[in-house]
Amino acid sequence: MQDYNVFLKVSTRHKLVIRSPTSRTLQKKLLYYKKDMAGRNSQGQICVRHKGGGSKKLHRYVDFKRDIHSSLVILQLERCPIATRSSFIALVSYPFGTLSYIIAPEGVVKGSVLHNYSQDDNRRNVTLQLGFSAPLQCMRPGLSLYDVEKYPGFGGIFAKAAGTSCLLKFIDYDNLVALIQLPSKRFYKVPVTARGTYGRASNSYHKRQILGTAGRNRRAGIRPTVRGVAMNPVDHPHGGGEGKRASGRPSVSAWGKLTKGKPTISSKSKRLVARKLSIFKQYINN
Repeated sequence: MQDYNVFLKVSTRHKLVIRSPTSRTLQKKLLYYKKDMAGRNSQGQICVRHKGGGSKKLHRYVDFKRDIHSSLVILQLERCPIATRSSFIALVSYPFGTLSYIIAPEGVVKGSVLHNYSQDDNRRNVTLQLGFSAPLQCMRPGLSLYDVEKYPGFGGIFAKAAGTSCLLKFIDYDNLVALIQLPSKRFYKVPVTARGTYGRASNSYHKRQILGTAGRNRRAGIRPTVRGVAMNPVDHPHGGGEGKRASGRPSVSAWGKLTKGKPTISSKSKRLVARKLSIFKQYINN
């Protein structure tokens, strides 16, 4: 462990004050400011509606890779200020003094010790603990994982939202692939060397959150959504008319695309899902 710096103050000369290596100065290196583009591109045109305003936010550098082969201690749990990250993040410290932010698993508290997979561990006989990060080949089928990588070394992209997790269905050691079930119930094949974290993402009660006032959305940078029937004909296909009359046509978006009943998945994706399901059924039957 890193040594602590001991210093004395004039007002507290009768006390021994210890400054921890996890000071605010080290933590500031994990923060950065990102300008809000308010849903506009480089030419200033609105590409995403209902964005703009809100309070300034300090973003956090979150480690989605967990590739440091060491144990880590949770110093504090935080709620990420940006609206796109619903799960809690944890400020962790490694034995050599490095600080980092990770996505906190459900059930951990301040002071909990988590572990990352090390090359010295036996792949077949690893001890599974909450928040243990390791390649999928070290896991057992049937486990719930979060922050799962799509490509080894690129960081986790699956199951990072609050309360979500992937289900590890089976591992094919011959072809070096693993089949996981996403929170959307779709199946996906990833390399066995891709990493995942045992457990599920924290803040599972996020879906029950009640905003209370419209101001919370405005401070988060979300602007109001106006109904199409309340607009003018120049602004929306549903606009215009005398009084509260219907649009007289099927529900469409602001650009005339059908919004109800139109398939949202391509035939190619359907064939891919069907093929993965057939592979999974063959594996179970064998």
